[in-house]
Amino acid sequence: MEFLELIFKSFYFIAPVYLSNMVMVAIYFAGLKDAKSWISTPVDFGIKMKNGNSLIGPHKKWIGLFISVVVAVLVVLLQKEIQPYLAIDSVVDYQVINVYFFGALLGAGSFFGDLFKSFLKRRINFKKYSSFPILDQIDHPSGAILFSYFLVHPSVDIILTIILITIPLAIGVNFISYKLGIKNVWW
Repeated sequence: MEFLELIFKSFYFIAPVYLSNMVMVAIYFAGLKDAKSWISTPVDFGIKMKNGNSLIGPHKKWIGLFISVVVAVLVVLLQKEIQPYLAIDSVVDYQVINVYFFGALLGAGSFFGDLFKSFLKRRINFKKYSSFPILDQIDHPSGAILFSYFLVHPSVDIILTIILITIPLAIGVNFISYKLGIKNVWW
């Protein structure tokens, strides 16, 4: 597989995760995270550990899971329509796979990858918004790949390429978001 084809296939596979995360940042920036409903409830319901730390933290809310799944499903549906017109084969056969389930797995996996990272950070006593290099960048795609592996088995070179393109891409997008005042931290 040629280098550019590998990058394209990797990016196309993980694009629903990238876009769902961008939408979540936009929703957070727009203030919709504070909606007064069950969806704005923290996923850990405010549970504290024996040491007083949050299980996950108040900033991880049910709306994140909901939006992540919905956006990922919509992007996968769009990919299904675009794929027949592309000159390069995809990692996913969108005409055969259940695209709704696949999109939901990508979105939920992305969200739970982030939750797992937050859980680890709380156990290690990282403060809110503190940096956890590499893991801060690869949490979403790692969770998405893991969850979606039930349906799609990307090759090792695709997985490694996703990780390698995600790290600088996430740092760059987060830095721009920070400079624009959308995010509190650059990572």
